[in-house]
Amino acid sequence: MKILKLNSILLRPLLSLFSTLTLCGLILLFETYPVGFFDIGILYAFITYLGRLNEPLITITSQQSILQQAIVSGERIFEIINSPKQKYGTDNIPLKKGKIEIKKLYFSYKNNNIYTLKNINISIFSKQFVALVGRTGSGKSTLAKLLAGYYPITLGTIYLDKRDIKSLSSNVLKNNISVIQQDPIILNDTILENITLGKNISKTKILNILKKNKINRLGLFFT
Repeated sequence: MKILKLNSILLRPLLSLFSTLTLCGLILLFETYPVGFFDIGILYAFITYLGRLNEPLITITSQQSILQQAIVSGERIFEIINSPKQKYGTDNIPLKKGKIEIKKLYFSYKNNNIYTLKNINISIFSKQFVALVGRTGSGKSTLAKLLAGYYPITLGTIYLDKRDIKSLSSNVLKNNISVIQQDPIILNDTILENITLGKNISKTKILNILKKNKINRLGLFFT
């Protein structure tokens, strides 16, 4: 809104005012000289040059709005850089079964009383599939990010294999929990690299998994 207000003041209205004042000044100036002192050609050339002067001024004022956007973006970048580092636990034992327990979970992005998630209680057993259905902004993706350890919990607890998520190290969370977004990103690489995502997994194991899921035709790309 500040940028729009700045543009509305500096762009067309200011330039129109500048041109109007200049023309008014010319009219007053012509009254002080005798008739025929200025030729029509000179007057036409002056007005034409004045019109050409507007375009560079428009460009300068347009750069002003871009500068304002850059300042705002810079403030956000430094806010991220200066934000405190998220703390993780020291438990490096890998997860084995994958049981999830969520008890009285509250979460707020800005650490205020406006909670995105409020009093969430869920128990998900190993190898069990659970679908969370809701409107956009209801907190489905937020809950998935909390399970992956992307954000610290505001209130409540999350247990993975009966272990508090706050006690787990960053390596355990990254190596044992995967979040697949609804808008997938395809890397500019082979299909094999898109599946492994940098992990050391053999082609044989990947092909066996694909065959179990009835998509073994993708194996043609690995040969």
